[in-house]
Amino acid sequence: HGRDRCFSRRHRDRYRDLGTKYTPCFKHIYPKYQIQTSAGSVLGGINWGDQRIPLHASALGKVFLAHGAELPPGRLSKASSRTITSRQDLADDLVRVRQRGWAFADSELEPGLVAIAAPIFAADGSVVAAMSISGPTLRMTREIIKAFADQLVAAAMGASSAIGFTPGPDFVERRVGAA
Repeated sequence: HGRDRCFSRRHRDRYRDLGTKYTPCFKHIYPKYQIQTSAGSVLGGINWGDQRIPLHASALGKVFLAHGAELPPGRLSKASSRTITSRQDLADDLVRVRQRGWAFADSELEPGLVAIAAPIFAADGSVVAAMSISGPTLRMTREIIKAFADQLVAAAMGASSAIGFTPGPDFVERRVGAA
């Protein structure tokens, strides 16, 4: 889709030094990565395009889980030593995702990979997509995460508005630093 590619190119320079930005297409219980833009640095990433990633182990997946996607039954798989595998701990994390407006995963999918993601809302208020920025832990400091999370939420809201979402009176705009 040409519009998606243009949107990705337009924001690529802003995130160039961090790592990789993803825009997934949600299908079944795993996000499908539609657009992946590499930062072009020596510390590169994996092309996640055709890989099945457990929702609970990624920032993108946590966005969908926080907004109604269901986990498969059974045990939560462990992608790394930091993956949340307790359903209660995950439920607590998803409350934080909804409160602050973006998801965070620190080495939960892959050791050394930090990611943040923000939801894209459809006209009816449902989450239909998400945007993510990821990078290595040495680049994704707490200060960088805070700075880019706010911009990521704003970009996702821009995309939401472009597809007809208008926040109603009960919608609380969330910003970095929210509880």
